[in-house]
Amino acid sequence: MALETPTWLNLCFMEKILRKSENDNSIQVIDIFSKPATNKGDNYTSDMIRVNVEYSRDQSGRKITEKKSVIVKMLPSVEGIRKNLVAMSRIFNTEMLMMTDTLDKMNKLIQPKYRLSGKGMYVQEDNPILLVMEDLAPLGYRMACRHSGLDLDHCILALRGLARFHATSVAICEKEPNQKQMYSRGMFNLAHPSEMRGFFSQGVKQLAEEMENWPGMKKYAEKLAKLVDHTYNIGIDTCKFSENEFNVINHGDCWVNNMMFKYNDDGKPIDHVFVSIIYHKRSCISSKHKNSLIIYHSLYSDLKDSIY
Repeated sequence: MALETPTWLNLCFMEKILRKSENDNSIQVIDIFSKPATNKGDNYTSDMIRVNVEYSRDQSGRKITEKKSVIVKMLPSVEGIRKNLVAMSRIFNTEMLMMTDTLDKMNKLIQPKYRLSGKGMYVQEDNPILLVMEDLAPLGYRMACRHSGLDLDHCILALRGLARFHATSVAICEKEPNQKQMYSRGMFNLAHPSEMRGFFSQGVKQLAEEMENWPGMKKYAEKLAKLVDHTYNIGIDTCKFSENEFNVINHGDCWVNNMMFKYNDDGKPIDHVFVSIIYHKRSCISSKHKNSLIIYHSLYSDLKDSIY
């Protein structure tokens, strides 16, 4: 089913957002145009709408007209397990906190050309829960293809971006120790509802069943099937926090669909930003699993083979 623009996403709503984010009460929205911000299947934990806004504002005693594009990100609108899991896990609330507080402060620590993400412009905590973000597409950023994966040039930019993310998170936690307590759950945590554990275990079970059909993989499918009821606990043990390690705020969901790249005229990637940051957890940087998601899930198959 195609994503429909909700009735509340209108001129008055966008005017309120722009006035607050721009700190300018002279803004008057003239017109808006909205459409889905992602292709079907590209986003799992939210619905995203791209809104192009035409508006006027006062400047030096005269009225000028400007245009801006923003992304409105909401809880999934279709009833079902996807919507329920996102709501119960509160990952959307974590992203709102990250985009409007921690990540905003992290971006201010580094030069604009090295920024980690777009700007979080507005949050609304109920009726409905939503996050409004800067749209990076007009600046030339776009997603890489999740089917083909990242080549070496893309991967280098992504890992440099992740390194800046880790480094600035350490600096922020040193300046504001309370930030350390804000991201303690991550994807694997006993505090998550049982439905989260069940959803993960079911996914592992289905993977094992599918692997039985892959040539030469039957024995591995059998091993994985025996781990179905244990994989979530293994994840919890792997992600245990220790104050004795060198800890950072980890991205938690660093794969190709949660980042965008800018390209030069030859099609070579020259810049990278994160666009969705939902499963943050302050934990050790030294263990290998912290960067494994981007390596296992997002790399070009030939590049992955050369690493392993």
